[in-house]
Amino acid sequence: MTKNSLEDFLAHVPIGFYRLDAQDRVAYANAAWLELHGYTSLDQVHGKNIQFAYARSLEAEQLKTKIVAEGTVKDAIHELKRPDGQHFWASIYSTQLTDDTGHYAG
Repeated sequence: MTKNSLEDFLAHVPIGFYRLDAQDRVAYANAAWLELHGYTSLDQVHGKNIQFAYARSLEAEQLKTKIVAEGTVKDAIHELKRPDGQHFWASIYSTQLTDDTGHYAG
């Protein structure tokens, strides 16, 4: 699969997909993730710390700690929130990204 075809796949897959940078800011989110979270454009969330999406921001830090310790987290159930204040539950699957030196990169 080429880089372009992978990017096209992620952009159109009906499952919410996002990527954070090393400071836990949203670097990418596909259309499904944006819709689920109540946004219409990546510009609305790009660069924001992912804590904004959690009903309880401490849970974002706890999830990051688990991801860093284990490398991958599967089916982590968390209560998230939309910009209109509505809450919803989501099952989160996450894999740690690392830089060339092995340090957390998102």
